[in-house]
Amino acid sequence: VPVLTVGSVSALVFFVNQRLRWALAGQAAPNALQRFGAGMGAGLAISPATCISQRLKTLLQTQRQQQRPTSLVSLAAELHRAEGAQGFFRGWRAHTLVESCGRAVYFCCYDGVKRAVMRLTTPTQAGTSLVVRSDLSVESPMHVRVLAGGLAGGLGWATVYPMDVIKARLMSQPPGTAIYRSEMHCAMEIYLTGGWAAFARGLPLTLARGIPVAATVLPVHEGVVRLLETSAPISKG
Repeated sequence: VPVLTVGSVSALVFFVNQRLRWALAGQAAPNALQRFGAGMGAGLAISPATCISQRLKTLLQTQRQQQRPTSLVSLAAELHRAEGAQGFFRGWRAHTLVESCGRAVYFCCYDGVKRAVMRLTTPTQAGTSLVVRSDLSVESPMHVRVLAGGLAGGLGWATVYPMDVIKARLMSQPPGTAIYRSEMHCAMEIYLTGGWAAFARGLPLTLARGIPVAATVLPVHEGVVRLLETSAPISKG
């Protein structure tokens, strides 16, 4: 499932985020609230499609080996027979929060870290450094973008991870079963069986994957966009 969706989802996220930034800020550089809103809007835009893919992926990963169906198509058919169309959206509220809030922090933090580093380290005309500047027209060097991307990925996941744990529990319920009545009921069950630590279980592994991925994807995306803008200016209309 991820192989089929990750490329198109990433492209849609970056496209919607950029369009919303232009809509909110116009030609000016977006402020923190506008960057946060654009990221949240991008997450909301992809959440219906990613909810379906996440539900199917979670079921494929958690079903027992002796259970059937085992293929993606047969699993989708079984899920539809057992629960109808709504079965593909089990846990959608938690998933929407993860996508929207996580993407908002992700994009806002990336730009925020870049701006903070450039304000501190970009030299003035007098040749001094560590000076706060309002002119940030100088392109961020690659090491700054990699640092910002890694921090954005880590902070984005850390912010929404407890809700992601709840989402995973809800989505792992086999077709036709209802172990949890709601997100709140699921959260209470997680707490009663594992305490607060249960909401952070698996976070180190997630960060170990998410930080280097974000440190690669965000700088590469920015570099490609800048390259395309210099060769053929992108219309903001």
